[in-house]
Amino acid sequence: MIEDARSFYFDLALSGSPVIMPALLSFAKPGHILLGSDYPNAPGPFIKQMMKFIDEYDMDEKTRRDIYNGTAIKLFPRLKDKSAAGRVDRHKAWTGLP
Repeated sequence: MIEDARSFYFDLALSGSPVIMPALLSFAKPGHILLGSDYPNAPGPFIKQMMKFIDEYDMDEKTRRDIYNGTAIKLFPRLKDKSAAGRVDRHKAWTGLP
């Protein structure tokens, strides 16, 4: 049962923290953690703070890319075209703020 739970996909929206992140990284299968904004329920400044936390958290770059969009692209391949159109400022794209 625990192994099955490790294969769930985990969303960091409104829940990423120095306590949650190491627990998720050690429990979830690689590529099973995503960043969701919970917009409009989470205000833009809070989303920016969460993204700053992810940017600064000690993890390898592949894991960080998977959290930001790599896992979402695997789950929803149609998103790949939008991602491949060029790198955008992910903070602006996620929050809609300058």
